[in-house]
Amino acid sequence: MFCQEQLNAFQNPDESVKAPFNLDRKVFVGNISYRIGQKRLKQFFRRFGEVDYCYIVKDHLKKWSRGIAFVTFKDHESMQRALQANDDNLTLDSRVMRVKPAEISTRATFWKEDTKEEEEEEKEKEEEDDPGDCARQIHPPDQLSGYQEKTSSICETKDVTNAVYPSVFSLCEEVLIYVFSFLSVQERIMVERVCQHWRDVAFKSWGHQKTLHFKKFFQKPFDCLTDKILNSVLSRCGQHLRQLDLSASPRMLTDFVIDIIAKYCVNLESLDVSGVKVTDISMRNLGNLGKSLKSVKLYNCIHFGDKGLRTLLSTCELLEYLNIEENATITGACFQSASPSLKTLILNQCSQLTDKGIQHLSQRCSGIEEIQLSMCYSISHIGVTTLCQCFQNLKVLHMSGTFINATDESMKKIHFLRTLRELNLSFNFNVDDSVLQVISNGCENLEILDISGCHHGVTDFGVSCFSQSSHLHTINLSCLPEVSDSSVNLLAHSGNLKCLKLQADRGITDAVLETVAVLNPQLELLDVSGNIQITVNTLKTFIQVATNYPESRIHLILGGCSVLYEDIGNLPAGLSVSLLDLSRSYYRPDAEIIFLAEDEMVSSDDENDNMGYPFAEGVAGDPVVGFEDDVWDDYDDDNGDDYLDNDDPLAAERWNLS
Repeated sequence: MFCQEQLNAFQNPDESVKAPFNLDRKVFVGNISYRIGQKRLKQFFRRFGEVDYCYIVKDHLKKWSRGIAFVTFKDHESMQRALQANDDNLTLDSRVMRVKPAEISTRATFWKEDTKEEEEEEKEKEEEDDPGDCARQIHPPDQLSGYQEKTSSICETKDVTNAVYPSVFSLCEEVLIYVFSFLSVQERIMVERVCQHWRDVAFKSWGHQKTLHFKKFFQKPFDCLTDKILNSVLSRCGQHLRQLDLSASPRMLTDFVIDIIAKYCVNLESLDVSGVKVTDISMRNLGNLGKSLKSVKLYNCIHFGDKGLRTLLSTCELLEYLNIEENATITGACFQSASPSLKTLILNQCSQLTDKGIQHLSQRCSGIEEIQLSMCYSISHIGVTTLCQCFQNLKVLHMSGTFINATDESMKKIHFLRTLRELNLSFNFNVDDSVLQVISNGCENLEILDISGCHHGVTDFGVSCFSQSSHLHTINLSCLPEVSDSSVNLLAHSGNLKCLKLQADRGITDAVLETVAVLNPQLELLDVSGNIQITVNTLKTFIQVATNYPESRIHLILGGCSVLYEDIGNLPAGLSVSLLDLSRSYYRPDAEIIFLAEDEMVSSDDENDNMGYPFAEGVAGDPVVGFEDDVWDDYDDDNGDDYLDNDDPLAAERWNLS
């Protein structure tokens, strides 16, 4: 009803009801010269009547006139005289100004006095009138269609839909907190700028933030996380966080970031600062989180050593997971302060780790369940023996890469690890058939095995030793040229295979892959990339198996095989095929074709080319390579004409005339 009153006041200005924004005596003026000021414009419009106020719209930055203005007259008659004036009476500074009635902007809202009497009258009228009356009563003329549509929509919203669709400002604080918890970090910070109430609610919504990471946080390519941004975010949600991951954008963070984390994140349990410039001094402040910290990942953090890590280990009594990969300064002396609660330790590529460090670790953390020591070149047979004899609860062991100081006998000690579930010995040249035979007899619970690249001593005999392992379901036999169909056939008859990798194995054929497909209904991944001897028959076999068993889900990798994209065609729903070659080219069966021998790469013509130098006859009459003035000075000699083929043609003339 309030909207209808506003519309009636605009259409009937003579009534006692006052029009909103003085629209009954205000005009819009356009095409104003930029040299005209408010005082001069007001003086000009006084010819039509007394002017109450004049306002020229200006740019909000440069304060320049935008060529439009609003003039408010003292009465309605003066406004009508201005609207009916001709062009001669509206010319100012050689410009004919446009004068039209002022209208309410579609972005403006109606203002009214918030008094108790008006509220009571409005409630009484709403109870008496039908909710749809407001929409049916409005039938404005065409010249006011925009204003009437806006008024009609506001009336309908006020009388009808307000009860069904409440405003967001009417929601209680608990509902707003729940809604804000679904917003991203950037959106939640932007919400704080709406109003003071939303700012308070947004601060309270951070209590639901338990995990924080910065993956896909920055949209622009050169934007990244800084200490200032991190401090701003953690000051809001740090005390509620349980997990914090900074590995997505570490390049602009300094060692001061550890001080920020220690200041706000007092209840943190998991921390990933991979790639951050963590130092020994900053590690001391990280020790303040020792009461609750359970997982720390320091991958590729190369600026701290044993001293800083010892401080962390001595204060984190609940630490269970520690990752310090690619740290070339850790020797293992810090493990004297390690907590017995440590279960997982990742030490890959810690090239300075010594046997003494393994001994310290065995004395303090004998209950470790996972150790990764890939490419720790300083460990000898003493460290390997200590590892296998002291960690009886070990379930995961990674020792890939070359251990120069280790021996085959020390590798055989792995059979003492009765509880071992996963073993990775890829590209470990100390592994041969005898080592695999001993391991297969001792590690009866083995489920995952990776012996790829152990081509120095692994044959079908060593692989066939695991055919009796009832729990083995994932095995990697890539880059083993001495492995053939016979050993893989024995593994296939176990019927437990879920993942089988046979990259660049020249002894594998289509026949054994057919056996694998038929006898292993639980197979999920088969990778035979890099085997040129594998043909389209393997693909046909798996298509038939996937058709007969619709519930199966198999991913087949045939990159580098004798299978083309045209051979794939329509596949069953349970089969997916990839033609990516994931193998190492050096170990492929067709490596002799890809990498030509050195004597084949040099042609017979190039052997006697002598780099374009002319031949001269030596003392003994043998041809030798050298320079002789008479040879180069011969104008008709063509032996050295190609030395300027790609240069400026005029340079040849300057050379001959010099």
